[in-house]
Amino acid sequence: VTFNTAISACGRARRWQDAYHLFQEAAGSTSADVITYNSTISACERAKQWQLALQVFTAMLDAGVWASEISYNAAIAACAIGAQWQKASYLIADMGLAQLEASTVTFNAALSTFEKAGEWEMAVFIFSRMLESQLEPDVISFSTVMTACTKGDQWQHALELLGETMKSSVRLDHICFSASISACDRGGQWKTALHLLASMLAADVRADVVCFSAAISACAKSGRWPWASFLLWSLMDMAVTPNEISFSSAMSACVKDGEWQRALHLLSSMAAVSATPNTISINTAIASCENAGEWEVAVQLLTGMKAAALQANIISFGAAIGSCDKDRQWPVVMSLLLAMQTARVLLNQIALSRTIGIYGQCGHWQEALHLLTEMRLSLATPDEISFSAGMHACAISGQWQHALELMVCIQDCRVEGKVARNAAMSACEKASQWRKVIELLDDMLRTRLQASEINMGAAIGACGVSGQWQKAVQLFVGMTSSEVKPSHISLEAVVGAVEPGMWTVAVELLSAMQRASAQPQGIRTSAVAKVCRQRLRWEVLLQLQSQGEPDDCGFSSIVNGFDEHRYWPVAMHLLSAAQAKPTNVSYAAGISACEACESWQLTHQLMVQMHAAFVEATVLSISVCMTACAKLAQWQMATSLLAGLGVLGVASNVFNFSAAISACEKRGRLLIKRV
Repeated sequence: VTFNTAISACGRARRWQDAYHLFQEAAGSTSADVITYNSTISACERAKQWQLALQVFTAMLDAGVWASEISYNAAIAACAIGAQWQKASYLIADMGLAQLEASTVTFNAALSTFEKAGEWEMAVFIFSRMLESQLEPDVISFSTVMTACTKGDQWQHALELLGETMKSSVRLDHICFSASISACDRGGQWKTALHLLASMLAADVRADVVCFSAAISACAKSGRWPWASFLLWSLMDMAVTPNEISFSSAMSACVKDGEWQRALHLLSSMAAVSATPNTISINTAIASCENAGEWEVAVQLLTGMKAAALQANIISFGAAIGSCDKDRQWPVVMSLLLAMQTARVLLNQIALSRTIGIYGQCGHWQEALHLLTEMRLSLATPDEISFSAGMHACAISGQWQHALELMVCIQDCRVEGKVARNAAMSACEKASQWRKVIELLDDMLRTRLQASEINMGAAIGACGVSGQWQKAVQLFVGMTSSEVKPSHISLEAVVGAVEPGMWTVAVELLSAMQRASAQPQGIRTSAVAKVCRQRLRWEVLLQLQSQGEPDDCGFSSIVNGFDEHRYWPVAMHLLSAAQAKPTNVSYAAGISACEACESWQLTHQLMVQMHAAFVEATVLSISVCMTACAKLAQWQMATSLLAGLGVLGVASNVFNFSAAISACEKRGRLLIKRV
């Protein structure tokens, strides 16, 4: 009894060494009983000495001392400290063999073990066994299994468990709410996070900075910067001091919505609440400058990290380099690369791709290729994105040969090259090297790589630029009979490649595409009509109309063709003869055609037809009609249209008033001339 009392006292005082020394004396004198072992295991477990606690438990079994439920509970609790989930599973199984009933304390200790080990599946399994044993889970049971699910990115399971908790008699505590809000953060469920935070405050459960930070982070992931900022300031109103995580999360929300100035304001506000900016918060601020192209501020923040004794990392430099993209500040990028070398920060794939892209846009393809070479020499193999960026840099400067050389490097590095192959084909297409494009396409097919619509479009475009319209048509026809369905871009490319004297081929291609049903008919017709308008082939537009009744998109494109070529009578005829009911888009195209020919009577006639056909007039069609009236000084009609806007339910704008004023002004000038 003396040994047991002394060991328990040492355990409560966190003097595990003395407790273990007394245990050894008791075991040596054969006076150690189950209480001696339990007290020693608990003393070691309280002091986080989980290995020693399990060692004493094993010695207990070896000595033939009967292990009680308390013994197993203490041993499982020791497993939780060391995240020894396999050992905890064995101990629970041994309890069953020893005919010992596991209690709520036992299951909670096991749940804690699985939670700390990141084994959310086992935590859910043990929790289900707890329910099957008809044990009533307490708040610790629910909060622990919810935390395990949250850490395992199983936010749906965590929220389901929250629902079960609310149905039970368990009163939710701070840990339950915190785990639930964290689950919402992982799942981007910002509305649920706000609801839980409000419920937490309504239940008089004190919300700490962790709960608020999780809710702010959930809002940030959904780009809800107003709510994130509101929660941050509410946090301070409740006398809870926000930390670096709170500010960084709120700043991240501003970054997603392009509110870079608000992000910088939050960064500067950290000092007011004694929150010290860390590397993450500075990186977030630099990222906000990156999206806005504010490279001066980004470089200033990066430079200030050294003065604040913060170590800039690849994220810091990468965001600063990205901020130079908008203004193409390649000299600044060069200085940042030198600073990276001085700070011994290695260039990663993302920063490399950004740097190469900036060099390429500025025509410095040599520097871009030099960076790729340096990275290969440093035994860090560039990825496909980096190689593709190098090829785009070559394409901009017309260096298609170097782009093909990079393709060889990709094969040597055994890098997946589908994206890079697209870049190489694009480089050759821009240089009118149609044979090289075809070779790259054939190489794709030989290596059993699935050619995409982008690949085929590049090949068709290259053939078209080089005058190889027959080859372009051949490739296009091949697309219509394969798994790669052509888009309106491919159709525009092949129609644009057809020689002026072969316009019947354009219509035949449209028919082939209609049979393939690759795109909606309106998009197909629009693609051909666009090229027809560019080539001044207005008569082909009539052939397109005869290919079948197009939808509103294609019909409007055809009408626009006659608008551009001043064939307004044909446009009027098409609107009158259309089998399908024209929409406001089609009418707007017809009104525009009549306005271009300064026929205000016809524009007004079409407006009347729109009203009779119950087609809602748009502000654009009314503005065009008023412009036609203004050109011929029809001030009565212009002012009448202006006054009728309210009746039509169309809001007036500056263009309407300008057209009416112009009509009145011209009418005044005409009267002066007559006098």
